[in-house]
Amino acid sequence: DAIFGRIQAAGITYRSGPRGADDMRINTRLGGKNLYWQDADGHLWEILTVSYARPEHAPLTRAR
Repeated sequence: DAIFGRIQAAGITYRSGPRGADDMRINTRLGGKNLYWQDADGHLWEILTVSYARPEHAPLTRAR
C-alpha cells in the first residue's frame, strides 16, 4: 500500500494488466493486488502482494 501511495502521489498512470491501456485499476483476480506501470525509459514495472511462485512439492521417490 505504501508503494501504491507513492505511485499515486507522483501522478504515475498505471494499469491492471501487463498489456493494454492505463486503466488506473488494480488487479485482484488471484487474491492479492497487482498493478503495472512504465517508467520514463519505457521499462514495465509490476508490484504484487501475492507471489506467482508455486509451492514446492516434495521430491518424487522411486518405488523399490
